[in-house]
Amino acid sequence: MNEEPQREDDEPIASSDSSPFVPREGDIIDGKYLVGTLLGEGGMGVVLSGEHTQLRQPIAIKVLAPKYAADRQFRARFLREARAAASLSSDHAVRIIDVGTTAEKLPFMVMERLDGESLEARLERGPLSVPTTLDIVAQALSAVTDAHARGLVHRDLKPGNLFLTPKDDGTLRVKVLDFGISKSMLEVDASASDASLTAPRALLGSPLYMSPEQLRDASGVDARTDVWAMGVVIFELLSGRAPFETSSIPELYAKILNEPTPSLRALVPNVSVELEAVVTRCLEKDRSRRFTDAADLARAIERVRTADRGAVAATVAVGSSPAPPVSRRMPLVALAAAGL
Repeated sequence: MNEEPQREDDEPIASSDSSPFVPREGDIIDGKYLVGTLLGEGGMGVVLSGEHTQLRQPIAIKVLAPKYAADRQFRARFLREARAAASLSSDHAVRIIDVGTTAEKLPFMVMERLDGESLEARLERGPLSVPTTLDIVAQALSAVTDAHARGLVHRDLKPGNLFLTPKDDGTLRVKVLDFGISKSMLEVDASASDASLTAPRALLGSPLYMSPEQLRDASGVDARTDVWAMGVVIFELLSGRAPFETSSIPELYAKILNEPTPSLRALVPNVSVELEAVVTRCLEKDRSRRFTDAADLARAIERVRTADRGAVAATVAVGSSPAPPVSRRMPLVALAAAGL
């Protein structure tokens, strides 16, 4: 009997007595990628520093975690991430340079190396100012808008997947990471591997940032689930906490599904009514009441930024009137910058 030809993502895995291992520092992958130190570990992969030996270009290498190497679903998901990220043109999506398989049959992808820190790490030092939050969100939405325009839903937007890297002028550039569980809204892949990734009731994503419909049935999500996640991110950046928090997963699900969104202005009084309205709309339980996609949300964020800049300008103009010479108050713009 003739066997079906094997697909590239179904390559045989080493036997249990010779299980795959993560490349070590000093190893060469695919004849041209020199492996460096460990940069981090995520839910399904390990990220290593590296260098393109011929171009002398610093890179990052993401390798599928060995414990998932024999799982066809995870291998397909890993490949999906590479394809999804590589399809994006936004400067705020991490750039994919190459993909392949190590000698140990572990899938890997080569990415641009980013210096800086995740937004999750930044949040450990406390909440951010309104101007900084809006700038970060606007940049992240640039990449998500690109994804949505191409029919892709990220499905795992959270501070850990938003990376802050310094630009030459000292300002921060935001990069959106990890499209590993992204889903196409435009076409359905009939292959067994991809179909199983979006099977009904499969819970994909991080619970604190998951929309109600994502909790109910992950196969039915669309761009509005990313809008929900961005609403949670904005709430957390400004207040230092997620809108729905509890000590157990079942209670968290119950809150997301049933409880009204807490008042952001009650926690952060300097948040404008307009900005709170944007966040509240992102976090509508009924997704038909949310912004339709990232582009729709980005326009709303820009309206808030414009209004806030106008308010600051008006305040500064009023403050420019003759004042007592003893006044040494810091300008409002400087105070806003100090909130980072």
